[in-house]
Amino acid sequence: MEIRNRSPRWAGGAQPSSSAPNTSASVSLQFVLKHAAFAHLREVGPLPCTLNPHEAESLALVGAMIDQVLELHPGAQRLHVGCDEVYYLGEGEASRRWLQQEQNSTGKLCLSHMRAVASHVRARRPGVTPLVWDDMLRELPEDQLAASGVPQLVEPVLWDYTADLDVHGKVLLMQKYQRCGFLRLWAASAFKGATGPSQALPPVEHHLRNHAQWLQVAGSGPTDALQGIILTGWQRYDHFSVLCELLPAGVPSLAACLQLLLRGGFDEDVKAKMENLLGISSLEITDPVREGAGSFPGRSILALVTQVSLHLRSSVDMLLEGNRYYYKTAPWLPW
Repeated sequence: MEIRNRSPRWAGGAQPSSSAPNTSASVSLQFVLKHAAFAHLREVGPLPCTLNPHEAESLALVGAMIDQVLELHPGAQRLHVGCDEVYYLGEGEASRRWLQQEQNSTGKLCLSHMRAVASHVRARRPGVTPLVWDDMLRELPEDQLAASGVPQLVEPVLWDYTADLDVHGKVLLMQKYQRCGFLRLWAASAFKGATGPSQALPPVEHHLRNHAQWLQVAGSGPTDALQGIILTGWQRYDHFSVLCELLPAGVPSLAACLQLLLRGGFDEDVKAKMENLLGISSLEITDPVREGAGSFPGRSILALVTQVSLHLRSSVDMLLEGNRYYYKTAPWLPW
């Protein structure tokens, strides 16, 4: 496999990297809302996934979590506060009453909560910039986004983990965000996860193509709009779900994706460099389910996962296909 796609801003040389701690301000709060002590803060009673934005205690809870994270990261320049995939926002009783008032909308409710969370971060640590996932912003009218005050408080992270993402659509979205006042934008890719909740080994070719597409976006979008790319590595699709690819199983994919970003492409020379670095005889791009050795930390775990995938994959797939209990008991998931 050969991918050549040099971007003038991300490829061709190493750029400084930094860490940004992460917390969640609206969804992905199952780890908190599943407990009886916080169940009253759910937007929809039976579903422990979305926070009720009308409760003062909700913002206090998120604020306490943010304060704890900031205390543990005194040198942080950015804090990712999440705010993605708020599937059931607006369906709680308080939200329904609020939405009956003239000029109120789910988008306005989302922006209000986002503004409150971001303002808390800015007040606690003026030098820290909040980052947010962009999916709840994509379909909102430009005038509503511009008038919300959110563009002055946060930097959106445009996420797409597909191998054939719409480059032109992403460029148009970046332009929209800039017109609304978001001057600094980020991209998010995936080196593992995002290809199935029970995936055991990352499909390296899929993830390489995802990163190559993001290089196209960076090279085609507004000059200097994208500040960098966040390589996500999913541990699970949902708090109540099984683990997907373990980190050791994702190391070859991570190394390959990083090299693609640094070099602007992935050819045989880059592949040979990766094989030497990881101590493996052949980096399988199109079919990761091949037995082999390596010299990197975690290689023994990767070997065991590969053995299971190679010899038991059909049996495991049959078992998972026949057992849909989890998905029947997780109605907040869209699939």
